[in-house]
Amino acid sequence: MIEPFLLGTYTKKDSEGIYRVELDTEAKKLQNLTLLAKESNPTYVAESKDGIIYAVYDQERMGGIAAYRPDGDGKYKLINKVLETGAPVCYVGFDEDRQLIYGANYHKGELNTYTVLEDKGVGPATSFYHHDKTGPHPNQDAPHIHYTNLTPDGRLIVCDLGTDQVYIYDVEPNGLLSTRSIYKAQPGTGPRHVVFNPNGKYVYLVGELDCSVSVLEYKDTGDLVFVDKYYTKPDDWHEFNSAAAIRFNEKPTHFMFQIVDTIQSQSSR
Repeated sequence: MIEPFLLGTYTKKDSEGIYRVELDTEAKKLQNLTLLAKESNPTYVAESKDGIIYAVYDQERMGGIAAYRPDGDGKYKLINKVLETGAPVCYVGFDEDRQLIYGANYHKGELNTYTVLEDKGVGPATSFYHHDKTGPHPNQDAPHIHYTNLTPDGRLIVCDLGTDQVYIYDVEPNGLLSTRSIYKAQPGTGPRHVVFNPNGKYVYLVGELDCSVSVLEYKDTGDLVFVDKYYTKPDDWHEFNSAAAIRFNEKPTHFMFQIVDTIQSQSSR
């Protein structure tokens, strides 16, 4: 079986932009790496059902999100970009039903929602800021929004590494947000990334700063309730390390999480 993947990259060295690569699941190898769009630091990408790519855009101290469509010869053509002064977002989520784009800006502590235009381009951004008390770790000097995407029931979930909190928002069709709940993680956790169990009832939360995975129950009310927490470093490890991402395997009886350049596997509930 051949599965295609999109790759967002940093372009300071050899990479040139947005790529597509194929995974041969039987041979267990990657193949046919193809450059789709040559751009500067498109570090995260999301794709709509009709093949439009929405990506981080970073250009000369301006940052934002850009939209690309297939041009018919295997490459992608820029539709438009929406930029503002300062660092770009670090994560892009796409809302197919509402035709909205969500951007998490780590450096600004800013959550952006963008409308999708008729030509599938990116519309103006509406920005939301977190002003909550930050955590005790040196990397928690301010709110740092690291992840934003949809819950199984269509709400928005947001991880803020700086405040040690996970926010659940209700989303209006025009992209306006209202707070549904706030989960307060243990101080120094540094929430970075989540994945939902396929049944939609449990959330697995990656703590970047303490290298942890927290199991949370997701209630119909939109509340997150603590169930358990697992640390991915041995007790005698005293050097700094950090966790990055979490994914389920195809079963899904195990999930995988990334710690810097290491991938570990763990059984799930």
